[in-house]
Amino acid sequence: YGVNSILYQRGLYPEDMFTRVVDFGVPLMVTTVKEISDYLDQHSKYIEEWLEKLTLQKLVVLIRSVDTGDIMERWQFNVECDKTATHNTIKEKTEADVRKEIQHVMRNILSANALLPIYDCPCSFEILIYTDKSQAVPETWKITEAGIIDNSLELRLKSYDTTIHKVSTSVAYKKLD
Repeated sequence: YGVNSILYQRGLYPEDMFTRVVDFGVPLMVTTVKEISDYLDQHSKYIEEWLEKLTLQKLVVLIRSVDTGDIMERWQFNVECDKTATHNTIKEKTEADVRKEIQHVMRNILSANALLPIYDCPCSFEILIYTDKSQAVPETWKITEAGIIDNSLELRLKSYDTTIHKVSTSVAYKKLD
């Protein structure tokens, strides 16, 4: 849901390409475009698996100018996993716990959106996933550039903890003249 929220809040696609859904009691905007939804679903499958295996290190969403290919924003979600956690030590999450986690991510995205520049160019996005080297990745995936923005400004957002993950979020963005 976080990536959908970034796409919606940052205006990468028109509003009519999103629909409102409610999950865990939280209203969320999700894309209705099959190609985007398929891309997100493909990545979500691995993100969930690697979170469960405690091997996900970082999720990055790059926003690029379609016209120039320049990276305009780099949303980074750093994940610190408690490698000592086992199925016996992990407490079952309640619906209220999950709701709070979703709300925290959405608040971070909404608050950052208010401070980020508005772009007058069409933009696209790309997802980068960093995981332990021991994890097998799909053959169709490739190693790409890190997407670091030179001379960028950065917003550090409030971090949060789940029972086994600590997530810190930041967004770097291109300084506009």
